[in-house]
Amino acid sequence: MVEEVATVLEDVKDEGLRWTLQVLQEREDLRDDYRNLGKTVIIFLGGAPPGGIRFLAPENNAPGPMDVKSPLLLQDLDVPGQFRLTKKEERGLQRLCLFVVRVYAKAWI
Repeated sequence: MVEEVATVLEDVKDEGLRWTLQVLQEREDLRDDYRNLGKTVIIFLGGAPPGGIRFLAPENNAPGPMDVKSPLLLQDLDVPGQFRLTKKEERGLQRLCLFVVRVYAKAWI
């Protein structure tokens, strides 16, 4: 499944990494949840965010306009065997992650 996602993202990977890194570097006023979404998108696209890759326990923040499950789903996609998913569920998760990377993140960051 990871190879399939890489193939689908091939046409937008470099642009997505460049844009997301630029936003994280230029927008010092960016809220933490949006900054975390940007970092997760960079990791999902195969890059390393500023400051490297660190996974911390989730904080108990008040819900904002971004659903916290989206970046967690992006991270879970690259951890095979963590969950038992049917092929249909895998395809659905793949489609959701692609939507977050290609559309959702750019609209909210």
